[in-house]
Amino acid sequence: MTNSEVRSTTISKKTRNHLSTLCTAFLVAAGASTVPACAEEGPIPYLAGVNLGIPIAASPPPGWYGSTTVYVKPLTLYNGNGKSTPIDVGLNGASLSLVYVPDVQILGGNYFAFVRQPVLFNSQTTDFFGHSSTDRESGIFNTIVSPFNVSWMLIPGELFVSADMVFYLKDSTYSRTASLNIGNNFWTFEPSAAVTYMHNGFQLTALALYDINTADNNSPNALAVNGNYQSGDIFSLEVTALQKFDEWSVGVVGYDQTQTTDDTAGGHAVPALAIGPYLVSSNGNRASEVAVGPLVGYDFGVVNLTAYYTRDVYHENTIGGNSFWLRLSKRF
Repeated sequence: MTNSEVRSTTISKKTRNHLSTLCTAFLVAAGASTVPACAEEGPIPYLAGVNLGIPIAASPPPGWYGSTTVYVKPLTLYNGNGKSTPIDVGLNGASLSLVYVPDVQILGGNYFAFVRQPVLFNSQTTDFFGHSSTDRESGIFNTIVSPFNVSWMLIPGELFVSADMVFYLKDSTYSRTASLNIGNNFWTFEPSAAVTYMHNGFQLTALALYDINTADNNSPNALAVNGNYQSGDIFSLEVTALQKFDEWSVGVVGYDQTQTTDDTAGGHAVPALAIGPYLVSSNGNRASEVAVGPLVGYDFGVVNLTAYYTRDVYHENTIGGNSFWLRLSKRF
């Protein structure tokens, strides 16, 4: 295992499901015996927690690197008051990454680039007033490319900082009429910065990212004006503290993800949504969550294995619950 592995990114579920819940409300009011699925807006581009355990600010030596991050997330949608709703979401997937580190210096730092392709197997179950409906879908999420990454070593072997720019292409599995979409019908630009401190086997890393989303001009969302829906920008922060004992690593990890701007339709913040006694989301649909958990890793030499678990301790306008993560990484 090298000193660092470039982050492996996949997705987290977007919380608002206007069309699905509006269709549900209409069908229940009409006395329908079953509730068919209706399309939704889309997922949050960056899956908070996916880079935990990686000393991400420290560039690895020149060469090619590959990694696979697998996760299983049985989750529940929580509303703007942090209360659970009758909507369960299963997020399961793998993110395949290829990283190239040439022996090139830019602005005094080490340059590298990567490309990543997440593959998802998701489900969503709604159960309003005894009318249950489950949708399942699999496919590819938006391809993720990062042509510009630079890592600087401020204190030899100990203190590192990095900066990069990531792009989420608009090439995912997407259909305006799909009951559940795997990817997004918009572009995302994601600048980030990280700092890593390593000393005598101790590692402390903090990674900050900011997702800037373009508008979806072909959205199936019921509130979209002429198909136009704008998902809000999102700030994510991940922190890892671990200690190495020979080949073993043991630590504590956590993350915070906060939406900083409202979801909008027709230039206005989307309104709160309620179905009967259930508040589904609040005005603006700003998502927020905090999670913590333990981590353990083992370096087999030819491959490095990292496993960790996170549990949401706070969630608002988003899905939350238990998350199980497994990462395999290797230098070619």
